Amino acid sequence: MWREGFEEGWQEGWQEGFEEGRQDVLRRALVQRFGALIPEHERALTEASPERLDRLFELALTAPTAAAVFETPSGGERGAA
Repeated sequence: MWREGFEEGWQEGWQEGFEEGRQDVLRRALVQRFGALIPEHERALTEASPERLDRLFELALTAPTAAAVFETPSGGERGAA
């Protein structure tokens, strides 16, 4: 019984660490390309679902500005600079 709990906890911890790593890689790419992120973009990145992170990464490849990455019709910020 303890083993099942351990395995479940380990899996959840691994998944959280994986998502944090994805956020960090995207953050580093955005900062390298556009400079420091504003707090609203930092928050959007931290709160993004795995699917949203995928979309943000795709947008980051071609967007002209950091704001353009986060200003999307799929629930991104509006009016952020």
